[in-house]
Amino acid sequence: MRFSNKQKYLLYAELAKFVRSGFGFENACKAITEQAGVPVCHRVYCLGVQKGLRNKKTLGQAVADLPLDITQIEINLIKAGEDAGLLEQSFQHLEQHFKMALESRQKIRKGLAYPIVLLHGGIIMGLVAVPLMASWNPMAKETAAWDSLKFGFLMVVAFYIAIAMVITLFAYLLKRSRVSSACDCYLNKIPLLGNMRRSLAMSRFCEVFHMALKSGQKMDRALYYAGASSGSGQLMLASCTGSKKLKQGLSLAETLAGQTGVYPEDFRRSIANAELAGVLDEDFGRWRDYYRKAAHESVDRLTEWAPRIFHWLVLLVVAFIIIRMAIAYRGLLENYLNWSDQY
Repeated sequence: MRFSNKQKYLLYAELAKFVRSGFGFENACKAITEQAGVPVCHRVYCLGVQKGLRNKKTLGQAVADLPLDITQIEINLIKAGEDAGLLEQSFQHLEQHFKMALESRQKIRKGLAYPIVLLHGGIIMGLVAVPLMASWNPMAKETAAWDSLKFGFLMVVAFYIAIAMVITLFAYLLKRSRVSSACDCYLNKIPLLGNMRRSLAMSRFCEVFHMALKSGQKMDRALYYAGASSGSGQLMLASCTGSKKLKQGLSLAETLAGQTGVYPEDFRRSIANAELAGVLDEDFGRWRDYYRKAAHESVDRLTEWAPRIFHWLVLLVVAFIIIRMAIAYRGLLENYLNWSDQY
């Protein structure tokens, strides 16, 4: 069942509110489902979690078994918060995450409205004008207008197929990047998008690591959960191998230093110094706030520039359509002059 960013944002905001007030989770779910007009996805979520808890499942397992569009980021953050006894922080982070995703999509869609109208207006004008001028041409073949219409229609179909293929490939890479280091690395090289993805992943990584340290969990377990909750294939792979090294007796600084290209250099140096000083929890909290702010700034830049770039691409397509119309009009005038000379 579809579970939109808006509905996730609203639900996690309510759950964070109940947990902060000291409600038991089953009582919180019961209170939500008993409200009038509650969305179907919220009801399915709460009833499914209640059923799972009654069957002696953990909250993370109950959420993972729901028949909803739940991401691994949500499952791992809830598991980490449950193990650390800090569910409120997990739900607050999910609330902020989906609020940011919702607002950024709304801004991008608003910015794309005019270019999309311009694009379709240009396509319709090109499809109508060029065959029409071909039909007025006194020296053209009888099938010229039909041939021009077919050519234009095939070009439009090919254009939309190419757009659909690009969107499908991009959506696949985004989904795979959560578990695939190669896909994650590739997407992080894209300007604007890469900075935003790295900042979001590192903010989740530091958030979960900070929660684990505050609850007194072992370092290897903290690293594993932090990587699994980051939504980054690179961080997830690095955390899996790193947790094994921590179990073998290496320090956190040595573990992170052995994974070049995954963690930022200034972050690794800071964590190494914090480990020596015995203030890891403070340092992860500071880096969490830093990357959270960087993520907001990156999202703002993306929502500002993505519509602009799309607008420029649309102008190129419209320019091609106008040039095609101009060529057809020139041919019409030349043929009219040649035809008039004959008479």
